[in-house]
Amino acid sequence: MNRIFPIFILALCTIGFSGCASYKLGHGGQTQFSSIYVVPIKNASFAPQAAPIVGRTLIQAIAGRGETAIASEEQAGAVLVVTLVDYSRRTTTNRIDDTGRGLGTRLTLRATATLTNQKTSEVIFKDRIFEAEATAYDVAGGTLNDAEYGTLTNLADNLSSKIADAVTSDW
Repeated sequence: MNRIFPIFILALCTIGFSGCASYKLGHGGQTQFSSIYVVPIKNASFAPQAAPIVGRTLIQAIAGRGETAIASEEQAGAVLVVTLVDYSRRTTTNRIDDTGRGLGTRLTLRATATLTNQKTSEVIFKDRIFEAEATAYDVAGGTLNDAEYGTLTNLADNLSSKIADAVTSDW
């Protein structure tokens, strides 16, 4: 029994670790391109000043993954076109002293994105819908509009992260 136990443990470890041999950190497979051009974001929604914020955070999110480089339109292997299509507000919390004034607002930003491989002209995905939500709270006693604008960066980060995941993953 004493001699079989170490052999059993060794066999168990060998089987367990062999399953991890092909594991790779990151998103997994390779994309069809190594560089991308992000067309300036179009804003067809009522989100105030959202296009430049989403554009900046989207480029940072894609570049931060380290798998796909940001390039000029002429040098890029793919082109990403993003349009902000909807921005909505829903009051979630009202003030105690004035129920007509909101204290918290749920913000939703929706975008469509189209990714095209420039080398082959293949459309990888077209008008795919992405959505992000965040809640703005007027806890400082200012206006809800100030809180909303401050939350817009978080909303843009969430949306950009979802789009970057779709762009840099293997389809």
